[in-house]
Amino acid sequence: MAAVLLADKITHVYPSEPGRHILRDVSMQVEQGEFAVIVGRSGSGKSTLLHVLGTMEPLQAGALWLCGTEVTQLKDDGLARFRLQNLGFVFQSFHLIDSLTAVENVRLPMELARLPRRNALTRASELLDLVGLSQRSRAFPSQLSGGEQQRVAIARALANRPAMILADEPTGNLDREAADVVLGVFEDLHKHQQVTIVLVTHDTAICDRADTVWRMEDGVLSLASSITRQ
Repeated sequence: MAAVLLADKITHVYPSEPGRHILRDVSMQVEQGEFAVIVGRSGSGKSTLLHVLGTMEPLQAGALWLCGTEVTQLKDDGLARFRLQNLGFVFQSFHLIDSLTAVENVRLPMELARLPRRNALTRASELLDLVGLSQRSRAFPSQLSGGEQQRVAIARALANRPAMILADEPTGNLDREAADVVLGVFEDLHKHQQVTIVLVTHDTAICDRADTVWRMEDGVLSLASSITRQ
């Protein structure tokens, strides 16, 4: 299978403390259709790594290829366009726009990508159905539970058919019941839609759902386990 993500010796330090490392020579590979989990304690560097992998933070040292493109060679405008077309993001705090309904939140990335409005609305509705929220499409974020908001965020992340979903503690603000529903959505996307997922978490229970588990400790990433997929 082709590698969607290939990181080689990524190093990241605090700008105000050049001698203090957040990431130390991190190397990893994620293949198409893989569900990879990065687990570690708070402050271990896992969220910083996800932000660097998602090109939301600049690469200080090392190399990063996404979908066969060495993204460190892209300028700001090209990088923003690459993100919009190839990556989907899910955050702990949802980051939905309060003034937009669920379907409008999901439709927004497609409008930014200049997809015709009617096509964007049709796909947004299909994605909400995929995450089990078709009946809540006209609800505003304030009218949704935390678990429902996160499922809207997942639908939004899928809007432009990204090559990979990057999820930063997606169950961190949810109770166990809501978290299980959200994780079930990720599993379904992985198993039935062959969506590539990289998810960071401190919850070791999530590791059982992954193909590959990486462990982050004090900025050092190591492979904890890997399942050979048929």
